[in-house]
Amino acid sequence: MSIYTYSTIVNLIQGTSSLLWVIIIVGGTIIVVLAYVSWIKYKAEKKRQQRESDS
Repeated sequence: MSIYTYSTIVNLIQGTSSLLWVIIIVGGTIIVVLAYVSWIKYKAEKKRQQRESDS
Protein backbone atom coordinates (compact mmCIF):
# COMPACT_ATOMS: atom_id res chain seq x y z
CA MET A 1 0.00 0.00 0.00
CA SER A 2 1.47 3.33 -0.98
CA ILE A 3 1.12 6.45 1.10
CA TYR A 4 0.56 9.68 -0.79
CA THR A 5 1.92 12.93 0.58
CA TYR A 6 -0.15 16.10 0.54
CA SER A 7 1.88 17.58 -2.34
CA THR A 8 1.45 14.41 -4.39
CA ILE A 9 -2.32 14.53 -3.92
CA VAL A 10 -2.42 18.25 -4.82
CA ASN A 11 -0.35 17.62 -7.96
CA LEU A 12 -2.63 14.73 -8.93
CA ILE A 13 -5.74 16.89 -8.49
CA GLN A 14 -4.19 19.76 -10.46
CA GLY A 15 -3.21 17.42 -13.29
CA THR A 16 -6.69 15.92 -13.36
CA SER A 17 -8.23 19.38 -13.24
CA SER A 18 -6.24 20.63 -16.24
CA LEU A 19 -7.02 17.46 -18.20
CA LEU A 20 -10.69 17.93 -17.37
CA TRP A 21 -10.59 21.49 -18.72
CA VAL A 22 -8.98 20.30 -21.95
CA ILE A 23 -11.69 17.64 -22.34
CA ILE A 24 -14.44 20.20 -21.67
CA ILE A 25 -13.02 22.74 -24.13
CA VAL A 26 -12.41 20.23 -26.92
CA GLY A 27 -15.72 18.45 -26.35
CA GLY A 28 -17.60 21.74 -26.18
CA THR A 29 -16.02 22.93 -29.41
CA ILE A 30 -16.98 19.70 -31.17
CA ILE A 31 -20.57 19.97 -29.92
CA VAL A 32 -20.86 23.61 -31.02
CA VAL A 33 -19.46 22.84 -34.49
CA LEU A 34 -21.79 19.85 -34.95
CA ALA A 35 -24.78 21.91 -33.83
CA TYR A 36 -23.86 24.69 -36.26
CA VAL A 37 -23.43 22.31 -39.18
CA SER A 38 -26.73 20.60 -38.35
CA TRP A 39 -28.51 23.96 -38.24
CA ILE A 40 -27.08 25.00 -41.62
CA LYS A 41 -28.12 21.64 -43.11
CA TYR A 42 -31.62 21.99 -41.62
CA LYS A 43 -32.02 25.48 -43.12
CA ALA A 44 -30.78 24.27 -46.52
CA GLU A 45 -33.17 21.28 -46.51
CA LYS A 46 -36.07 23.52 -45.53
CA LYS A 47 -35.22 25.95 -48.35
CA ARG A 48 -34.92 23.07 -50.84
CA GLN A 49 -38.30 21.64 -49.82
CA GLN A 50 -39.89 25.06 -50.14
CA ARG A 51 -38.40 25.50 -53.62
CA GLU A 52 -39.71 22.07 -54.70
CA SER A 53 -43.21 22.78 -53.38
CA ASP A 54 -43.30 26.13 -55.22
CA SER A 55 -42.45 24.46 -58.54
